[in-house]
Amino acid sequence: MNSATTTMSIKGQIVIPQPFRQEYNLRPGDTIVVKKVGGLLVLERQKVPLKEFFTELRKKYAKPGFTYSSAEYERARERGEK
Repeated sequence: MNSATTTMSIKGQIVIPQPFRQEYNLRPGDTIVVKKVGGLLVLERQKVPLKEFFTELRKKYAKPGFTYSSAEYERARERGEK
């Protein structure tokens, strides 16, 4: 699917069609950056810096021996990439 039509609500909200959410693995709570590029609006998922993500995971799991590589694996697993 290359395009779809959606309607903006009175609050300025739009729904990203399900095929796009699935293709780009967009989940509730993801932060989306809206950019103006040459007269177009471009949506891009904001990437969370690994250090910040690692800190959040450490708080969440608080297990001894938790490393950056295990954080990278967990991040990919939560995104459905592993």
